[in-house]
Amino acid sequence: MSIRRALILSPLILAALFAAAYFALVYWLESAGGRQALEKTMADRIGMPVSLGGDFDIRLLPSVGVSGTQLLVSDPVTGEEVATGNYYETDLALAPLFREELEIRHVLIEGLKLKLPDGNGLFFPRISVGAFAFNRPTDFEVDWSWMGRLDGQFAWHPEESRLWLDALWRVEDRDEIAYRGDIVIQPGKMSFADSELIVGDQAVNGEGCLLLDGGPELNLLLAADRLDLDALLENIPAGQGDPESLPVQLNLRLDAAEIRRGGIVARETRLEVGGQPSCR
Repeated sequence: MSIRRALILSPLILAALFAAAYFALVYWLESAGGRQALEKTMADRIGMPVSLGGDFDIRLLPSVGVSGTQLLVSDPVTGEEVATGNYYETDLALAPLFREELEIRHVLIEGLKLKLPDGNGLFFPRISVGAFAFNRPTDFEVDWSWMGRLDGQFAWHPEESRLWLDALWRVEDRDEIAYRGDIVIQPGKMSFADSELIVGDQAVNGEGCLLLDGGPELNLLLAADRLDLDALLENIPAGQGDPESLPVQLNLRLDAAEIRRGGIVARETRLEVGGQPSCR
């Protein structure tokens, strides 16, 4: 074969080899081995067993990905159901696929249900997460339907059961609510440390916990510089700032340099709602 002919045919041969390898990996993805590999990759990332049932479809364009209609996450110790999803969709990195390895770049889940320790649950119509890895910030976005949209970054530190969160909550016709801090997750309890909450242009700092056993109870010890309570309470989506309308029992102690409400100004004062906050 002449050099000229070899130069002409080489790109065609390489393209044919690439196409053959590409369709071979697609065939592998569609097989039981591909489904099991995706289950294992997801499980390794979140530290819990993952099962993918129902439909299992391959997407080639605009990027390689997999979608399905049934996702189940289980407790690694008890085997009990922790979360379920009605639909999932993943974007996969192409290069690792040629080694029959999976690298997830993005995951979208619709109809996500999280089971809480008290038997109740949380429902998210739509949630998307970027390339996730332990101890590393990951982009996320949550569509909470009428409750608005939550997005930002989180980092999960499994050795401490600690979630670092930097998030922005947007609800129509209300000021944006930003949160930044650490959340330690324990059985029946979520603790908030070194946290900052910003509602519009007002900021509070402090700590607290959410107790889940025996009914949800939110306990907060907070401090602030200057607060306008009328403006602050109007931005609580649960019911115009009425503590009785909240879906949890609220126990709050807030120390502030200045608090304003209804034309009244109180300085160096303490606001208390409910009982004495306690993270027992």
